[in-house]
Amino acid sequence: MNAPTSLDETIRRAQDILWSALPPGVARTSAVVELKELLWSTQTGEALALASDNYLAFALRESRMALADASAWPDKTLSALWTILDDPALNATLGIPHDFCANAARRDHPWR
Repeated sequence: MNAPTSLDETIRRAQDILWSALPPGVARTSAVVELKELLWSTQTGEALALASDNYLAFALRESRMALADASAWPDKTLSALWTILDDPALNATLGIPHDFCANAARRDHPWR
């Protein structure tokens, strides 16, 4: 896996991982492991250390805190990450169109 080059790219990759874990029958544990590898990577830590306190940095820090609970079931962890990473304000910051977010919000998230 190539290292993300920005906070924006890291969040988009994390969102992609969440979406890939959405279909029924998909192993959600592997998504949590992949998210931990991405968000707790050296590159992400360094990017956060250098970043100003902006919305993207706060979202990544909060996501890392959600992943830090080793006792949580994968579905609980992914639910917390959906709340953080599928936020309409975060999507607007990333330039994701509102109508895309509205359509995504109507989807049935099995662990919500």
